[in-house]
Amino acid sequence: MKRLSAVIALSTLVLGLVLVQGPAALATQNICPTMDGKWEVPGGWEGAPVPGITVEVNGNTATITVAEGFTLDSLCYKAGQLVETLTPGVVGPDTYTFTTTGQSQDISHITFEVSDGGGIFDS
Repeated sequence: MKRLSAVIALSTLVLGLVLVQGPAALATQNICPTMDGKWEVPGGWEGAPVPGITVEVNGNTATITVAEGFTLDSLCYKAGQLVETLTPGVVGPDTYTFTTTGQSQDISHITFEVSDGGGIFDS
């Protein structure tokens, strides 16, 4: 009887989490959010390039060049199963370099959110 009560309590807890947070909250998110633009490795920009941003990726290291008049507000990258969002706040002209750590996987894509001095860039 105690075992049945424990199973019912656990089931109720899981159901409560699904109803409150939604099914996606229990699933692992392995994609970067949609931002102003996406750089795929290999291949480059998916769709229109993000104004003011140039990208160079070499394995697990990326160098982002930010042009004058633009700010790199945030980016998200995926390397293997790792998905990480960074908020460098780099004001151009400048460069920003990052290297994934603890991963044997190379960077597969990066998404960017950029502002142009007057607010977030709208593509």
